[in-house]
Amino acid sequence: MLGKDLIIKKNLSFTNLTPGTPDWMIYWAAFPEQQTAMLAWQKALSENVATLAKQESITVVDSDDIVIAFCPADRVHSVWPFLKHRRSHVMVLSPNREEIILLKDSLGDWNCPSRHIHAEESYFSAAERALEEKIGLTGENGNSVLRGRIRELHYEKEPCCSNDYEATMVYEYVLPNLTEISADSQLTSVGIRELLQTKNTISINGLFFRLFNEVVSTGELKWQK
Repeated sequence: MLGKDLIIKKNLSFTNLTPGTPDWMIYWAAFPEQQTAMLAWQKALSENVATLAKQESITVVDSDDIVIAFCPADRVHSVWPFLKHRRSHVMVLSPNREEIILLKDSLGDWNCPSRHIHAEESYFSAAERALEEKIGLTGENGNSVLRGRIRELHYEKEPCCSNDYEATMVYEYVLPNLTEISADSQLTSVGIRELLQTKNTISINGLFFRLFNEVVSTGELKWQK
């Protein structure tokens, strides 16, 4: 398609274009799979959703993980499934680094703690929030989890179909003891060796499983073999 070739040649992204201009319409026709994201981005701009409460909005990013707008959190995935945004994931390990702590997600799959990045929030802050909100972890005297115990593992800059259109940061958190987990948390622990050999024997979130295998295979996740 001539229009698509032109867009590729110019190295254009719809986030660099003004809605309604000729280049915008060429892009619209050339990339039908991105039309939903284009509409979402256009609506986010027109609504000026950056003025919404920060805890109700998440960052919208381009392919270089640069913030271009903000979006109400309840519209991501369900309303605008191809809207590019950010998420932090935390691989929580047992004290002996032999097991990983998992929880059931909204679809009933086993997953690691994760959170979307709120407006003006950092990846790290979202990781702390995931530990607090998902499995009840807090620091001393109710403060945030101590920064020295969360380690950055893996970063995927470009949001695309393989990561649910999320620019992704993966962290590691090693529990000092198992009693640190909130007693009412619906959690399970799975041996890392066992999980690596899993083949559809338990229901596991696909994105988590890919990220888990990635950080293990690259040596980014340090575990007791």
